[in-house]
Amino acid sequence: MAIQMTQNAITHCIAVRKKQGFAESHCLRLAVRTGGCAGMEYDVSFVETKQEKDKSFEFMTESGETLHVVIDPKSYLFINGVEVDYQVTFMDSKFIFNNPNAASACGCGTSFKVS
Repeated sequence: MAIQMTQNAITHCIAVRKKQGFAESHCLRLAVRTGGCAGMEYDVSFVETKQEKDKSFEFMTESGETLHVVIDPKSYLFINGVEVDYQVTFMDSKFIFNNPNAASACGCGTSFKVS
């Protein structure tokens, strides 16, 4: 399996990368940390380089811009197969993680539990 990102998520991450002044070579790191109301929470950040054992993925916008995504091996166990979306509604905007490994998720969608 692998991870998937929607065009909305890719475009949003590239826009944030530019706004924060990171170079195109910076990677988006997806990780899982202990915490949140369901026990595990997603962590999203930009890093300058990938680590040797990281899983690495590359996504491209329809206009040809590239987003490199890295995931450490431990986090990959919990998010392998995830689809990351970014949704904007009248009330808020947020990442949506459609994680096949999650047995349940909290109401806000930022933490989850595995069985």
